[in-house]
Amino acid sequence: MTLGSVVGNALRQNLAAPLYHAAREQVAMARYARRANSPALSLGRRAWLWRRGFVPSADGLYDFETHSVDAYLSTRQHVRTGEINGHWRHLVENKLAGHWLLSPFEAERQPVHGVVIDGRAFPADRVATEDGVEMTTPRVANATPATEFVADRIDEEGEIVLKPVFGGRGEGIDFASREDDSYRLNDELVTDREFRRRMSDLDGYLVAGFVEQAKYADALYPDATNTVRVLTVHEDGEAFVAASIHRIGTAESAPADNCSQGGLTAAIDQETGRLSEATTIDPTERPWFASHPESDARIEGTTVPGWDRIREHVTAIAADLPYLPYLGWDLVVTGEETFRVLELNNLVGVESLQVHGPLLADARVRRFYERHGVC
Repeated sequence: MTLGSVVGNALRQNLAAPLYHAAREQVAMARYARRANSPALSLGRRAWLWRRGFVPSADGLYDFETHSVDAYLSTRQHVRTGEINGHWRHLVENKLAGHWLLSPFEAERQPVHGVVIDGRAFPADRVATEDGVEMTTPRVANATPATEFVADRIDEEGEIVLKPVFGGRGEGIDFASREDDSYRLNDELVTDREFRRRMSDLDGYLVAGFVEQAKYADALYPDATNTVRVLTVHEDGEAFVAASIHRIGTAESAPADNCSQGGLTAAIDQETGRLSEATTIDPTERPWFASHPESDARIEGTTVPGWDRIREHVTAIAADLPYLPYLGWDLVVTGEETFRVLELNNLVGVESLQVHGPLLADARVRRFYERHGVC
């Protein structure tokens, strides 16, 4: 290969890279636009939003009259945040790897009993073998049929959670328990035979322990696990919380609380831990609720117990992961100042955060995004 061809290839690659990334962003935005409901907008308004990097649904979610459009992290910029953690993002996108990543914080992570691969279950953490050697990766010698493994965990604990190793938005998650001679998967009652068939078909799933939420969270909506989403970033040499919300389940989202499936989102005051009114991320109809529309439990003014300590502890753990400067934490508050991390997120959904106010209004958060080429 001549020097000229090398230079030519390099130039083509450098010139093509911006076009490639721009096209990739447009494709990702189109996916978001198709996935989200959109308010009735004129073609001109849609074009105005798209030029500024927003899909049409943003017009129903964000308050562009009160805040400048530039104060909100746009859909296009949100797509770029998926690259902030670089190659380290794979540790987070794989929930088993994320579980191992949090191994120094055993008291704060959700218990994971095993991983199911092609109908066979393997221990998720270190187990002692006959020769006394400890191992952390699945081995055929330690395999158990998934049907037997999951049934045993249910008998021991009463309820367990099955969730995909890859994926998000609360999709594919099953809360499993026994009911007399049958099994319950979320709201569905299945026979023992059907349950075993489904377990034998599992591939790429974690078998996790069910985490009991604190009384205040259970009172908000008892038919769902109501989680806290915390966004941490590294800027100015330290980790800090950029935003936090409390997600609250509804009949539409239960037994999960995901906003993308109809759950509610309430902002958490960073200093006091008090919840704001709650809303949805449906841009076509977004009411605000001081109390839960189904349980009638008071939301606005409810305080997360021990919030100061929880915020500080999450920030301290984030500081120990400097190679992951951008993380979304899904955690269950279990008591006064205590919590369990259900999972980490690399591409953090911002609609449920920014529906309460624009992220870029915080100068420190804006600097972080600018430094990472998002803005």
